[in-house]
Amino acid sequence: MNDIIKTIASERDLKKWRTAVYALGQPANREKRFLLLELLFRKKQKVLLRAIQAVGMLGLRIAASRLAYLLRFGGPYVRLAAAIAMKTCATEREMDELEEALSDVIVEVGIESSMAIAHLGGYAGLMVLVKAADSEDQIVALHGLYGIEEIKDPECKPHLLRLLEADRPGELRTAAASALAGMEPHSWIRQSIKCAMLEEEDDKFQLEFATALMRMGEDLSWLVLPKLKSPDANTREAAAMAIGKCFSEDAVAFLRELVKDPVADVRRAAWDSLATFYRAGKITELGKREKFPVYAEMVKHLEFEDNHYSIVQVMDEKDV
Repeated sequence: MNDIIKTIASERDLKKWRTAVYALGQPANREKRFLLLELLFRKKQKVLLRAIQAVGMLGLRIAASRLAYLLRFGGPYVRLAAAIAMKTCATEREMDELEEALSDVIVEVGIESSMAIAHLGGYAGLMVLVKAADSEDQIVALHGLYGIEEIKDPECKPHLLRLLEADRPGELRTAAASALAGMEPHSWIRQSIKCAMLEEEDDKFQLEFATALMRMGEDLSWLVLPKLKSPDANTREAAAMAIGKCFSEDAVAFLRELVKDPVADVRRAAWDSLATFYRAGKITELGKREKFPVYAEMVKHLEFEDNHYSIVQVMDEKDV
């Protein structure tokens, strides 16, 4: 087998592996890419996963049907890798497999499949996402809304507004608000989200509505700042994430305190918002303790627990 293909199948050094994949992307290696397809039929999982990732990086649509098969019948790792690769490789012929994957037991497979449908686009993709958003299964409905947010089609506005005003679970209503925030911010859309926010009793969901409004240019620091001092850790985390959309000196002062919070998720949310202000040039420096963590090199692995697979992100909290 060609040396480039051998490298993709066996090389542990990520830099060398990427170099081999990029080499296959060169016009001179067009015929050699077909050797890569053979790796998609290997039984050894490590080789199969590397091949799926390589196919996704190259965007080889010729591999779409095989990826669709793996998405339906592969193991948990393989299904997740196939769903990610489908974002660059899928064609309309694989729409049925992608739609079925929205209800996968691994939540992340459903999310990646919704992103693949959104990237595929077109009327067929939009209808699949709208149908999913109307599902009685809350997880499938959320995946449909994530895809709608990605696709940003104005045709979805009436549908999203209906979800916003309907008697549906808070996660669905806030996801609909987030999707609307990514579209043209008409005043009547803002007003609908604002009404939903004021009627919401749960602090977490109220903050998610506020985040959507702040993405549309609203200043809701008056609502968010007091919640940064909440005794509930989930509320503090949600408020710390939300305030990153609305800069103020008071917000920076609160966030500097929250980086010492005893709850790790609250500290990470505070770091993220401070980093957002720093990168935007709204604060010129961070204290020695406030050098934000290296999130770019997140380590992702699958954890088996109670017969359910989920992605766990291990973040490096060392200062840079």
